[in-house]
Amino acid sequence: MEAVHYHYNSEHPPTTVLYARDGRTVCGFGLCEESHRYGHEPDLLLPDLVAAGILRPDGDTYRDPGIGIGIDDYEDRKRLGLAVFEDRFGLSLPRSVLAEDPLPVYAIMGSPAPDFEEISTWAEANGKPLPGTNLRLIPAGLRKEYERATDPEWWQRGAHHLTARVEWSPHA
Repeated sequence: MEAVHYHYNSEHPPTTVLYARDGRTVCGFGLCEESHRYGHEPDLLLPDLVAAGILRPDGDTYRDPGIGIGIDDYEDRKRLGLAVFEDRFGLSLPRSVLAEDPLPVYAIMGSPAPDFEEISTWAEANGKPLPGTNLRLIPAGLRKEYERATDPEWWQRGAHHLTARVEWSPHA
């Protein structure tokens, strides 16, 4: 199993990207801090970072901003570092997907769901996205929709979160 992770930070520490395989971090780095790579194969992307003009072949020093592509702007460097990561792993996610479409959320640890077939059948019948069959995990949002639609006591069980009765009066 392989996964990529993008963790946005507006300031320091920097936004980070990492690639993992079989539960282990293979490589990762902070955008604009590519000389500080980590993981079991920290130099996996070094040839790509050198080819993009971010680092020198030693992997420890940055290219002179006046040489080659001239990446002296911090935002341009971040974009270039992210582009290296995207290109290497064939990633493409249009901005509209992030801005408009809901993205599925999955548990990254857990056991296969014992009710996987039942929820999958319900999801298919109701036009919901189908969960992946290889891990047999149910996304939390799909499970919640399923329980809400099929459990007549769902609302009563959830109502215990309301601890105090709220009354409103226009004269208060």
